Amino acid sequence: MFEKNLEQIEKINISLKRRLQKISPIESKIGISYCITNSGDYILLKDDVPSDDLNNPREAVKKNLQATIKNEMKSNDFIITFGIGLGYLLDEVFNTYSSKIYIFEPDLNLMHFVLSNVDISEHLSSGRVFITNDIDEMIRQLSSSYLSKDKVEIVCLPNYAIVKNKELLLLTQKVYESCKSKMMDVNTITKFSQRWLNNTLYNIAYANNNKVYLLSDLEKKFLGQTALVVGAGPSLNDNIEKIKASRDKFVIFAVNKVVKDLVQKGVIPDFVVCLDAGNMLKTLGGIEGYLSKINCIMDIRADKTLTTFGFKKIFYSFSDTDFVLKKIAKYNELIKFCESGGSATTLALTSAVKLGFSKVVTVGLDLALSSRPTTFNTP
Repeated sequence: MFEKNLEQIEKINISLKRRLQKISPIESKIGISYCITNSGDYILLKDDVPSDDLNNPREAVKKNLQATIKNEMKSNDFIITFGIGLGYLLDEVFNTYSSKIYIFEPDLNLMHFVLSNVDISEHLSSGRVFITNDIDEMIRQLSSSYLSKDKVEIVCLPNYAIVKNKELLLLTQKVYESCKSKMMDVNTITKFSQRWLNNTLYNIAYANNNKVYLLSDLEKKFLGQTALVVGAGPSLNDNIEKIKASRDKFVIFAVNKVVKDLVQKGVIPDFVVCLDAGNMLKTLGGIEGYLSKINCIMDIRADKTLTTFGFKKIFYSFSDTDFVLKKIAKYNELIKFCESGGSATTLALTSAVKLGFSKVVTVGLDLALSSRPTTFNTP
């Protein structure tokens, strides 16, 4: 039974297969027992706590789903089942709804025992079911498939939810955050897509007809040196004097929003990093006399007016997540992709790594960081 289920798991989650293979049958049985209910069904107990209803687990699952899922669930929607039990919840969800089904069972040993005794290979081979014991793995899978109008429901085995309430709460929180983030991404794309496209086409044409540089031209040019990535968070003000005192020890990458403030306080960055689709004059206007001393790293989608600001040099970055660029790259050898994120700060960090700096110090990021500058070694 276990090998039959494992054969299907290999096709949908090879990492889970490897984790399961490390567990021995003896380990998976520790604390496990079972009993027969009044309805004649078996139910699983872990440390004497039943996973399903003690009277009629199948009927209890039906009532639970009717009480929990109020919306029509279509094939593009998601139902996350918390706990695997002996498969009654999975069976009912699978046969009642056409949605994708994500099984999250935080107890890997228990999962191993169930897979050794219950055949769910048909469910796993359907193309609708994903299974894991790792919450981050679950969220990555959901994030890769979820679209902003899809519905997501979380259903659970009530008894198991009491025992694993912390895990259920964390799962609910992370699912909510993941879906909210994807919705924000879609809204951002909708708002800026036309401007990004216009900027991209203009900037590529400019690159084809003028002497410009690519971020890839600087790859590994700063081996052994230290970079300082400056964001717009409040910890920047707390450390500005330290930056000035140690200016010759860093190559400074500053997001465009802080460049004017740095210049006014006597710090000229080496690179300004730009990703905003427009309004660059708002953040860089008034310091035009200094820009000839500063290099610019700009995403190809960034404000096209940056080419007129008189920077020392402009280095174009081509994001490997840009669908339009991937199409254009088939016809333009100029495009060389780099890893990138959705902010100027992320672009600054990935640029510093690509350029070969052995240490990267950050200040002004303030993303759950302390007010002190943070240092990490690059790979």
